[in-house]
Amino acid sequence: MSARVWGALGLASLGWGSAGIATRAALSEGLGPYEITAVRSVIAAAAVAVLLAIGRGRLRVGRRRWRLGLVLGSTNMAIPFVLTTLAVQHASAGFVGLLVANIPVGTALWANWLLPEERLTVWKATGLAVSVAGILVLMAGGDSGLGDEGNPVLAVALATLGLACASYGSVHVKRHAPDLGALDLAGPQFVVGAAIMIPLMAVAEGGPTAGAAGWGLLVYLGLVGTVVPFSLFYWALQSVSATEASLVGYVVPVVGVLGGVLLLSEHVTPAIAVGGLLIITGVAVTQRAAHVAPHPAPGAAAER
Repeated sequence: MSARVWGALGLASLGWGSAGIATRAALSEGLGPYEITAVRSVIAAAAVAVLLAIGRGRLRVGRRRWRLGLVLGSTNMAIPFVLTTLAVQHASAGFVGLLVANIPVGTALWANWLLPEERLTVWKATGLAVSVAGILVLMAGGDSGLGDEGNPVLAVALATLGLACASYGSVHVKRHAPDLGALDLAGPQFVVGAAIMIPLMAVAEGGPTAGAAGWGLLVYLGLVGTVVPFSLFYWALQSVSATEASLVGYVVPVVGVLGGVLLLSEHVTPAIAVGGLLIITGVAVTQRAAHVAPHPAPGAAAER
């Protein structure tokens, strides 16, 4: 991969990794999980509109883009955002970040079923097994990083469902829209995600209740935790495979763990450390397998 792609994926990782910390901080400010997700989605959609206006572009409304927006707004935003936010209520930001690190493994599974050029190999299967072992260690340890206040089993269940949905998103893009630009994908996705989340927030929690600090965190989540990483990720996805692009999973948990310890006074137990090491090892094995696997000819994507 080129230095530009590495840089884009690195910045995307920092954005998503810090989002878990900002989410836990927002919850501590009294914001509800649906409020956080809905307002975050609205801010992201508004930011894309501003970017398009500055660039004298417009949000294209073709059926294909909006069909993609419906899929991505559900699988890449509404569902995983809600589930991971709910998971952070029951575990530390670092704990949830370690679970989300399994996105490359989930992506490899989806790619095996949906992308002929990215079949599951023995090494990818080995990485999956090691990552699953890490998740089991996290659950068996009985500590979510929040002491008695946490529920590691529930956090694992919520985050795993969320990452399964998020993993599908990049594979769907690679399969159906390898030619579309970042804003062509992100714009409809954010609009659809906001349209899904606003009614859910209204039913579950009513309107926004954030104070000044809460709004600052929501703006951070909408811009740094959503628009920047998604746009950079989709841009990088035009140049590399879905599994390779998902290597953002390396940095996300590191940012979550270190940020949680330094900024939120979260703690890392031996079980979290061992489970996290297994998960990162599994991700590394999966990513290495994707890197050495043969790639299709340059015209293969265009022929699909």
